[in-house]
Amino acid sequence: MKKKIKKASEEKHLMSLMSQIKKKNSDFFDVPDEYRNYPDIVKLQRELGIRISGKRGYDIIRDIFFVEENVRSNDNSSGMKLYISCFPNFVSYYNFLNGCLLYTSDAADDTPCV
Repeated sequence: MKKKIKKASEEKHLMSLMSQIKKKNSDFFDVPDEYRNYPDIVKLQRELGIRISGKRGYDIIRDIFFVEENVRSNDNSSGMKLYISCFPNFVSYYNFLNGCLLYTSDAADDTPCV
């Protein structure tokens, strides 16, 4: 029972965060760390141009998958900042990218995946 209450509370919090992002009352850095890579938040931020994907791949030296993104802050003085997400395995990396492994040096986030 406690698990269901916690999950419902978490979902309500996520919906609130997404609503703030949609209203542009919240930027990348306003989202708590534990929610930054939540798939629905990532997708929304990409659609709104808050996250712009860059290089991605596997770092053989560090043995991790990574995605580099430029993230926008509402604090206009800072502009775009580089943010790197790291993943311990291919499944989490693939899920973060919504199954889109396409990357080219000039690819935009709206480039369709095939």
